[in-house]
Amino acid sequence: MRQLFVRSILSAITTLALAGCSAPPATTAEPTSAPPRASLAAPSPSVLPTDCVCGTEPGCPPCPAPTATATASASPTEVAQGTFPPKAFAPPHDRTKKPGDGEWKPLDVHRGSGSASPLYRAIVHPHKIRGDSVLELVAIDTQRVSMDLVMGTAEPEDSKFPAEKRPGIVPAAKLPDLIAITNGGFKSRHGGHGVGAFGEAALAPTPEFCTFAKAKSGRYVIGTHAKLTSELADGFQWFRQTPPCLIEDGVKHPDLSDEFKAKKWGRSEDKKADIRRSAVGLGADGRTLYFAIGDWLTPEMLADGLAAAGITRAAELDINWSYTRFIVYERSGSDLVATSPLLKELKAPKKEYVKEASERDFFTLMWAPPSK
Repeated sequence: MRQLFVRSILSAITTLALAGCSAPPATTAEPTSAPPRASLAAPSPSVLPTDCVCGTEPGCPPCPAPTATATASASPTEVAQGTFPPKAFAPPHDRTKKPGDGEWKPLDVHRGSGSASPLYRAIVHPHKIRGDSVLELVAIDTQRVSMDLVMGTAEPEDSKFPAEKRPGIVPAAKLPDLIAITNGGFKSRHGGHGVGAFGEAALAPTPEFCTFAKAKSGRYVIGTHAKLTSELADGFQWFRQTPPCLIEDGVKHPDLSDEFKAKKWGRSEDKKADIRRSAVGLGADGRTLYFAIGDWLTPEMLADGLAAAGITRAAELDINWSYTRFIVYERSGSDLVATSPLLKELKAPKKEYVKEASERDFFTLMWAPPSK
């Protein structure tokens, strides 16, 4: 009995020692209470075609059929290949799949609704047993939409980047083309991930971190920074680093399945792993960008849901309920109306980003100029 007691004490001491030697995981602020598990918000109401480019509503000219391939032009609306929207995909688990999982449906936005929308959404339940773990994906047609990084006024911290290059707000001249806004990445104190804009680094990139970037040519790339030498050889318009890539070259990161090693993708302040998470991804065809956000997800479940949708390169963005966003802007006369058509309890600030500057970085989705 005494030997059993001694072995138990030694085992506990060893466990505490190992935990003390590890680096603290990246975290972001978590509110005191999370939203109740699992119900999804109803889709946002249809947007009336105000100054529409094309569409199926009365008064809108018909949209041209998407081309199967694209030229090698440097224009961001032409660099991608493939067709849009993506094909339906099989949910990863029969036990937790729900009707409609894996089906892409148009997300009505300013100037493009129904089949003419440049954004499509799909839902997937990536947990083997638990049906309340849910991931919502938004497919973004890069032939019609430009996704760009806007620097926050206070992030990254300890950067000498000038104030004019970190506005934290969408310029008034660009508001007519604004479709949506998504959250950016972790605060710099939660991992020191590199970030840059206007072709300059505000916080130097780290070779082993994942990098989401828009090359100088207009092409979007995602990958371990050390492997992006050729893709970014001519420079970048902007880049945003994240924890290691969730998926790279179609392969999930091996540390995702290890409970301890997976801490590098962040946990809540109360150390929970199954929380709200967001990500950005690219498919094999290069034409479609994906933004993803979901509830009650571990990093591995997030990657599983992305992989099921055919995403071959993916980077985790921010986590927790406080800072994750997907905001679609409707129009009411000359006013912008912020809506959150995806997850329940997803915040849609009325003034931040468009009338008041944000301290945090974020991404804009804008109608791209027509290719010439």
